[in-house]
Amino acid sequence: MDLHSPQDFPVNQLSDRYDLARSAVYTRLHQLDITPHRMGRRTFLTPPDLAQMDALHRFIQAGGTAPEFLQRRGQKEVS
Repeated sequence: MDLHSPQDFPVNQLSDRYDLARSAVYTRLHQLDITPHRMGRRTFLTPPDLAQMDALHRFIQAGGTAPEFLQRRGQKEVS
């Protein structure tokens, strides 16, 4: 029985999605404080977690850094 949603995204596909090394993917997950959930031997991100990863990736591609992204995200949450 599958306990994950069909919309969940496999963590093992994130390297290809962002064209990053596996270690860089896990660094970003850690920076965003995202804990993937397990189903058997596979791990998945929920759609909101994937949206955060996508937003960070776009921000970095535009020339930003992860600490800048986190600072701006924190400011948005406070406002």
